[in-house]
Amino acid sequence: MATGSVGLLERGDVVWVDLRGAIGAEKQKTRPCVVVQNNVGNARSPLTIVVPITNGDTWRGYPHQVMVYANELWEGAVDSVIDTGHIRSIDKDSRISSGAGILCRLGGTRMIQVDRALQSLLGLPESPDPLPRW
Repeated sequence: MATGSVGLLERGDVVWVDLRGAIGAEKQKTRPCVVVQNNVGNARSPLTIVVPITNGDTWRGYPHQVMVYANELWEGAVDSVIDTGHIRSIDKDSRISSGAGILCRLGGTRMIQVDRALQSLLGLPESPDPLPRW
C-alpha cells in the first residue's frame, strides 16, 4: 500500500488505513476507517484518530457499534459496521493510503451516531454545553 500525504483530512472522512502490526484481538490488515479527530487536530498534527469500518456481519447491536449502509459509503461498498471499540491514533503519512485518497465523507446524522457510540465506549456524559471547548 502506498502511503504518504492524502491532503487535509476532515472529521467524518473515510480513508484506507494500514492497521498491520496490531496484536491479539485488535483490528488488523488494511481497512477503511472513519476519521474521528477534530478538524483543528487534523490540520495541525501528524497524527489523527480513526475507528475502523468492518463487515456488516460483525453487527451485534453493541452501544459502541454504528451500522452504516452501502449507499452512504463509496461505490462498491457493502453494509458495514463502524466499530468505535477499536479507536486508534495513527500517523497520517505512514498509515493512510495516499493512492486511494478520501473514499467518502459520512453525513452529519451518521457522525452524531458515531459521537454517541464514542461517548458510550469511553463513559463520557453528554455535554450540556453545545459549544466546542476550543
